[in-house]
Amino acid sequence: MPEFQKVNLAEHSPSTPLLVLAPKGDAAFRAIKQLNPWDSIIYAAIAREAAEAIETMRHPQADGRVFSYRVSLTDNGQLFDPAVTWRGFHRRSREIVKEKNFSHVVVADIADFYNHIYLHRVRNALESAGVNSNRAKNIERFLMGLNAKNSRGLPIGPNASRLLAEAALNDVDSMLVRRGYTHVRYLDDFRIFVNSRSEATQALHDLAYYLYTAHRLALQSKKTAILSAMEFHDKELFDTAEMAEAMEAMQLTSAASMNPSATKNMGSKTEALAKTLTDLLSRALDNSWTVRVYDVGWIYRVAAEKRIRALVPKTLSSLEKLATVLPDVINFLLRVTNEKNAEEIGSALVNFATGGEKSSLPFVQIWVLHALCERPELCEAGRAMSLANRAPPVFRDRALSLLAQAHARSDYIREQKEVAGNMGPWAQRAVVWAASVLPGDEARHWLEPLKRSHDPMLAAVAKAVA
Repeated sequence: MPEFQKVNLAEHSPSTPLLVLAPKGDAAFRAIKQLNPWDSIIYAAIAREAAEAIETMRHPQADGRVFSYRVSLTDNGQLFDPAVTWRGFHRRSREIVKEKNFSHVVVADIADFYNHIYLHRVRNALESAGVNSNRAKNIERFLMGLNAKNSRGLPIGPNASRLLAEAALNDVDSMLVRRGYTHVRYLDDFRIFVNSRSEATQALHDLAYYLYTAHRLALQSKKTAILSAMEFHDKELFDTAEMAEAMEAMQLTSAASMNPSATKNMGSKTEALAKTLTDLLSRALDNSWTVRVYDVGWIYRVAAEKRIRALVPKTLSSLEKLATVLPDVINFLLRVTNEKNAEEIGSALVNFATGGEKSSLPFVQIWVLHALCERPELCEAGRAMSLANRAPPVFRDRALSLLAQAHARSDYIREQKEVAGNMGPWAQRAVVWAASVLPGDEARHWLEPLKRSHDPMLAAVAKAVA
């Protein structure tokens, strides 16, 4: 879009992001912000421009020390190397314990990391990476604009935030290396390997002291501990993906013992995977092993990719427990919905968003409404729009227009287009997008002036629909 060439970062004032609190455990929340699309694109461009300089500054990937969000730019917009993941961090930890014979491990996690990152430290890190000082200053100004001038916090979610967070923590890695510690890190999760409990205490002190003095950050007490090598192996080196592979192999071996041709059958392999994932999910929900959000999210991502419908009954009866991984759950349910289960899934989601313990949470309402917009067969129009009317106004009006579009309710969009100019930007763009349900001539007549709007995002949506 040529409009982006006109953006002067030194003068641009970002819009206030949408804020929603996502459940984090049983009695905590994480603040999540959804940026205005225009600001989101600018933020992504900022990150891409600085990415290679930041990666060059960081400790080399070959050192096997830092495993989070390693830069690998491609022409299709990729920012990070998809081969460098949490599992690499996990495997390297296992290798160190096995090969180096360390007796203790410090396991540490920064408390509410993204929301407490000091933006001036981000600016310092960018300058250290070689980013022009004026550019770094303007990036700090942009970030403070997203925070209503607060000097702390990166938006949770965007890849740009992940990259800037990595830049901000690079000096912490340098401190640990300078002090001679063997450590690995994945984002704000640290593991420091030492030869005694007293050395572990010193390492934990050094990490906590530096985080506070250099960044005003603190460690999360519930996720920070000194473990013996054996305790670390038992508590921290559990890998759900590895267990799933082992259980699936056992399922196939059992099937092969009864029918030698079974392992050659794709249906048998899918059935084995379904049994494995169902068992893992049951164990997680029944608390028969310590469950991490990462593990349950992984189960649902795999089940969505393979369209494993066997998880549906357990999922629908456990939506309250699954609120912390609701995005993964909803994406899974959207992937496995069909004519046979649409009514059951839709009814469970609506009940969850209207009568459940967490039904009043905007986070829950947003994700359930997203599902109903994406798959209108889950719920009839009147009930879905009634649910949308329960949401806070900033989310309600957008959801109502998208539901009207999904159910081809042209009467509603015809009514709303008359007052769209008085709406907030999110709701206004949704009404314009939903104009596709209007008769062609009516839609074109209304959209034509909007295509010349001074709001580039509104104009882009109008052009896309027209």
